[in-house]
Amino acid sequence: MTGDGTPTGDLGGDGNLDILDVISLINIILGQGPTPTPGSQSFQAADVNSDGALNILDIVALVNLILNPSPPGKTIAHITATVYVGLDPVQTLENRRQRVPVSLTTDAPVAGFQMTVRYDPSAIRLLEPEPTDRLGDLSMEWSDIEGVMQILIYSTTGQPIQPGQMPIVFIPVDLLTQEGTLTLDQFIAANPQAGSLPVTITTGQLRVSTLPAVFSLGANRPNPFNPSTTITFEVPQAAHITLTIYNILGQEVVRLIDEQRSPGRYEVAWNGRNAQGAGVSTGIYMYRLISSTGFAEAKRMTLLK
Repeated sequence: MTGDGTPTGDLGGDGNLDILDVISLINIILGQGPTPTPGSQSFQAADVNSDGALNILDIVALVNLILNPSPPGKTIAHITATVYVGLDPVQTLENRRQRVPVSLTTDAPVAGFQMTVRYDPSAIRLLEPEPTDRLGDLSMEWSDIEGVMQILIYSTTGQPIQPGQMPIVFIPVDLLTQEGTLTLDQFIAANPQAGSLPVTITTGQLRVSTLPAVFSLGANRPNPFNPSTTITFEVPQAAHITLTIYNILGQEVVRLIDEQRSPGRYEVAWNGRNAQGAGVSTGIYMYRLISSTGFAEAKRMTLLK
């Protein structure tokens, strides 16, 4: 109960706890409704777990109250586990649309989470986030205001996200400039008892760049070099890529890349060693890029010792 006798979680003040209160709380957290003043009766009603903050933990606690209005007869041990979350590398779909997966790894159920992603709106436009199959019947709400996207995932049935490792949300991106950066600024995870789970952000920042229009092989830098150099190349469409170093006689020295690559810009370093790990001698070497689409290009570089 709050100071005036209003049930905790009764944001509507009608004496009932229902989905309308959940929606009101979500709007407050996402900045889409009036934020109650800390210490006020409205704040006490919204701060369901009484920790002084309004976030996903209160949503899970409120849903628990709605589903189980009578206090349990005995204390239930809180489930604890460390949650690992991060921004995975950009994915490029067949229509060249790009999206950023947000992956969650946990060995215990997660009843809900809240994340904040920041970006420069003059460089990037974020589109509506897409929940993955891992979320099942969980609900998602989100807001995107002046370079800050907030995403809430919660259950209205008490069914949590099961343990595992895979993406939970895809964030589609639309670049307005050559490149931009996404930052996973905050992530709050709740266990089924509305307690806070420890969170480790594994990859909190990700650079997104426009896709190349054509295949290309860049000049290595530095050149001449000693002991290592970096080679850049661009891939406009999914293809099998090989990048091979040859000596002046045309003999293969080492194959740096031999795998399928998605569209994007890449760089790879060569440390002046052959396939057996032995250092090669001073001289002129060729590096050649070949794609399964038929593109091929070669350039020269000089190793000095």
